[in-house]
Amino acid sequence: MLTSKEYVKKLKKECEPLFQFAENGVRKFFEKDPSKEELINYFVPRVVNERGNCTGIAARVANLPNDATPEEFWMLSKQVYDEAKHFRIGMDILTHINGEPVDVGEIVTRMKNRTKENGTMGPAQLMEKYESSTDPLAQALYSYIGEGRAARNWSMIAKTATDPLLAKKYDEIAKDERFHANIGRKKLEEICTTQEMQDKADELAREFMDDLYTIGLAKRLKNKPELADADGCVKSHYPLGAN
Repeated sequence: MLTSKEYVKKLKKECEPLFQFAENGVRKFFEKDPSKEELINYFVPRVVNERGNCTGIAARVANLPNDATPEEFWMLSKQVYDEAKHFRIGMDILTHINGEPVDVGEIVTRMKNRTKENGTMGPAQLMEKYESSTDPLAQALYSYIGEGRAARNWSMIAKTATDPLLAKKYDEIAKDERFHANIGRKKLEEICTTQEMQDKADELAREFMDDLYTIGLAKRLKNKPELADADGCVKSHYPLGAN
C-alpha cells in the first residue's frame, strides 16, 4: 500500500492530462484574439462559478465536525473569503470588458436557469453532486483537483491575455487557487491512510475527472456524440487526441 503522501503524488500525476487539456483550451481561446462579446460569454459562467464556490465551501465550513482542527477551519474559511473576492473581481472584469456595469442578478439567474434547462453543470455544482458539504473526501478531492485545475487555467489567462488588467487579476486569483488546492492535498494526506480509503478516493476522483472533462468538452460532445459514453461522459481520460 502507498503512504498517503505517495498516494497524493500518484493522484497528481493522473490529474496532469486533465490540467493540460484545460490549459490548452484557455490558451487557444486567448490566442485567437476574442471579441468583446466572446470575452463576456467566456467570463460570465466563470464569474458565476466563483459565487457557487463561495456558497459551496461555506456549506462545508458550516458542517465541519466538532473535532475539526483550527487550521482546517481557518483554511476553509479563508477559501470562502477568497471565492467571494474572486466573484467581486470577476464582476469588475465584466464591467471593464463591457464598458458599463453588468446586471449581477441577471447573469446569476441566467446561469442557474441554463443548468436547470440543459442539465449542464459548472465545476462548483459538482460539490452539490458529490455532497461535499458533508463528505470530507469529496471536499478534499474537489479542492485538490478542481482548484488545481483552476490554478492552471487562471495562470494561463495571466500568460496569454493581452489585456493587462485581465493578466494581473487572474495572476492574483491563480495564487489563491494554489492555496485552495493545497488545502485538498493536506486533507487527502490526512485521510487516505488505508487501502480502502485510497480505493474509494480513486473511484471518486475518476468520476470527478470525467465530469470536469465533460464540462470542458461540452460543445464538442454535443456536436460529436461518438466521443461520449452512454452517460454523456468522455470515453477516454486522455481526450487531448479526441479532436
